[in-house]
Amino acid sequence: MSFSKAAAFGAVVAFSALAATAAGASTYDFTVTDNSGLVASGDFNTNGGEVDSLMGSVVGSVFTGELGSMTLVANPAFPGSTDNGVFIYDNAYDGSVGSDLSKGFDLSGLLFTVGGVQYNLFNNTYGTPGGYVLYASVGGGYTTDTVNFSATEVPEPAAWALMLIGFGGLGAAMRASRKKAIAAAV
Repeated sequence: MSFSKAAAFGAVVAFSALAATAAGASTYDFTVTDNSGLVASGDFNTNGGEVDSLMGSVVGSVFTGELGSMTLVANPAFPGSTDNGVFIYDNAYDGSVGSDLSKGFDLSGLLFTVGGVQYNLFNNTYGTPGGYVLYASVGGGYTTDTVNFSATEVPEPAAWALMLIGFGGLGAAMRASRKKAIAAAV
């Protein structure tokens, strides 16, 4: 088997493996801001559309002064919603549509805690920009804030490896064609 056929076969196998893993799990960097100084940022992982881990922090909370690390509240009923007596949530994230307006959290949203206070981030107008709302359960009541939410998918290590394999294959092909051109000239 020639080098170019072996490289092409290897690229197809690597791409197939990448496609199989990328379809199920993704990592996103996120930011939540409002007009009065709230900033929450970090990253979350999804698996099959469910947010299964969350790492981030809140600075300048307009609700309770609670600052610190975010802790995800798991949804035992996924893909359905759970009612924990305070919020209804599903922790579902649709990141498969690219920059389409339907990307993101739905009306049930994401539930997390900061300093013992429960927060629910959801898209109140699912499918339109600027529709994100952040609710906090404070002292038996609720406080709400309209927020800006953005999330960017982080490339998986397998994607970087596939790209490097592709550049290596291009380099090898260029080198082989140069050797053939020199041999033909002699």
